[in-house]
Amino acid sequence: MNVSTSIRTSLLATIPFGLFGIAWFVFDSGIAVSPLAVQLLFLTAALSMFVLLGIGWIKEFPRWSVPALGFCLFFSLYLTMISIPSFKTETLGYLGWIPLCITFIVCLAVKPSKRPLRQLVGQIRKDPTLLLFGFYGISPLIAFLICDETRSAWMIPVVLTAMTVLSAGLYLFLRSVRPAGRIRSVVFSGLLALAVVFTASFVLNT
Repeated sequence: MNVSTSIRTSLLATIPFGLFGIAWFVFDSGIAVSPLAVQLLFLTAALSMFVLLGIGWIKEFPRWSVPALGFCLFFSLYLTMISIPSFKTETLGYLGWIPLCITFIVCLAVKPSKRPLRQLVGQIRKDPTLLLFGFYGISPLIAFLICDETRSAWMIPVVLTAMTVLSAGLYLFLRSVRPAGRIRSVVFSGLLALAVVFTASFVLNT
């Protein structure tokens, strides 16, 4: 599919990645903030992805909404494997899927139709690179998890570099006219960002 998303829409689509960058920056940079503030920042970033998924459903999944679907599925799976001491000492299990279920209930209430799913499947058949783009949606969370135990002022340039690269990859995917260009944009940016955070995590923790 030789299509390109507008500059304005492509820039707006990077906002959730930017929110993750802000939360990650505050969490790992050693800035003195309350744990509650950090939690709220991450919840805001995650919520932005669920909101984007809802908008994507209503608009029948335009390309810019596909990363939100990949993120929400992965994030829900991740929630099933963690515990929240103040809420539940054991892993959340099936409770981790509640945010995604609520999102879909709201989506179906606003637009009770199977057409968005049919449109999504049809777009993927025409442009298989969207599958890769969906997986790309989890990259900010993966990058953060790699450096989860690292707290240092040296993380400031690492976070800024990684999130700039990941946001650029998303932007270039949406702006690329040809499938080959889209693949290169997300593969190169994803590998470069992961290389940066892996290296930083290894150096700062040894």
